[in-house]
Amino acid sequence: MAPQASAPTSGGIWWRAAQNTLVCLFGCTIGDVGVVVASWMWFPHAPMLLVMVVAIIAGLMTSLALETWWLVRRGQAFRSALPMAFSMSFISMVAMETAMNLVDLGLTGGDRGHLSAVDYLGILALGEIAGFLVPWPYNAWRLKHGRSCH
Repeated sequence: MAPQASAPTSGGIWWRAAQNTLVCLFGCTIGDVGVVVASWMWFPHAPMLLVMVVAIIAGLMTSLALETWWLVRRGQAFRSALPMAFSMSFISMVAMETAMNLVDLGLTGGDRGHLSAVDYLGILALGEIAGFLVPWPYNAWRLKHGRSCH
């Protein structure tokens, strides 16, 4: 069956999904990196699992806050924007946060204390790439099936 003229092209869906995923990545990164840097500076001996859990929660919260703010700026009432932000991207955010933190864990072995800031920034960059690539196909799938995504 031929696609309808108004339907986005497959390339268009992937491009839009990439843009949406980047917005989500930005929101998740704010909270995630904030917790990781704070733990590195003030709690260097905190258990890695605890840091990962708190970082994931903080990343989810900042991403939801950013998504909600974005919807409110577009004219939606806060009362409906928050649940919409949650429903649009929660699975994507969890996948993103998990990928970012697994890269961190895999490359540091759970011990960041021996790394220089430059080394850790490199690991962080790899985590960001994984955090983008993991949810991107899911976001494209949602858009392809007419479900909102960010």
